Amino acid sequence: MNKHLFTLFLTTSLIASCGGGEDSPTSMPTSSGGGTALASQPVVFDKTVEGGWQGSGPPNSVVFAMVGSGGAFWLAYGAPVVLPTGTKAQTTWSGFLSLDGFVQGSLTSATGVVSSTDLKDFTRTGLSYQLKLDGTYSAGSSFKATLASTEASSPIDTKPAPATSYIYGVIPRPSNLQGDWTGTELLGSSVANAKIAALPPLEAKATVEVALGSCSYRGEILPRISSIASENIFDVTLSSDALCGPRSSTSFSGVAIAQKTALGKSEVLVMAVSRDRKLGFAFLATK
Repeated sequence: MNKHLFTLFLTTSLIASCGGGEDSPTSMPTSSGGGTALASQPVVFDKTVEGGWQGSGPPNSVVFAMVGSGGAFWLAYGAPVVLPTGTKAQTTWSGFLSLDGFVQGSLTSATGVVSSTDLKDFTRTGLSYQLKLDGTYSAGSSFKATLASTEASSPIDTKPAPATSYIYGVIPRPSNLQGDWTGTELLGSSVANAKIAALPPLEAKATVEVALGSCSYRGEILPRISSIASENIFDVTLSSDALCGPRSSTSFSGVAIAQKTALGKSEVLVMAVSRDRKLGFAFLATK
């Protein structure tokens, strides 16, 4: 690979690879009530690693990782919000200033060791890369790992999300997300606007529409009722219309995460992939 291009990719993605790109074969995902689980990977999973994990990744970046039931794994990475001098942080989560990409796949975990060989990194350049993960975890304490392609590797170092930003043990409430959100979509060069409306009864589900100019994604947000139940995590299904370019008329499934940031703002992050895992969608907004 051209060294200049590889350096460029590293500035816009968590990991760049010249051998595991979009054309690499991958197993078909199956629905698992909380994002996408992959049928090809054996189910060896320690439930104590489930939850939301906040921390650091490559230099000058922050990551949020979600480990769901059965090992469903989502990780977002990007630039952090920098607090003004003298500002008292309301929580340890800085929030994303911008989103550079996200990783999706499934984990196996046992006796403090976690691994994966089926991860995929969706970047803001529109390129995607195959990754593997090897790491360790301690229940309620830490989740550390290395994400690697054939060309490079990057560490992540995270801790459980604190109650000040992430509320555990409560069934998610779609009404908490209700309203208009202005933010960005991972591949979009223009402002993205989302409308989320909770349907009666209020805690059953919500409709969502994300508009990017003439392109729209519409779907539903549902409470994620499982052992990872919290106010913060939801299941999402989306369908793009016919005006969304290469992602037109495509169905996506994934997760939505709502958190409080250090500045006291509400942050919403949606991550989703197409059934064949060739296309990714992510929306980020704070208010």
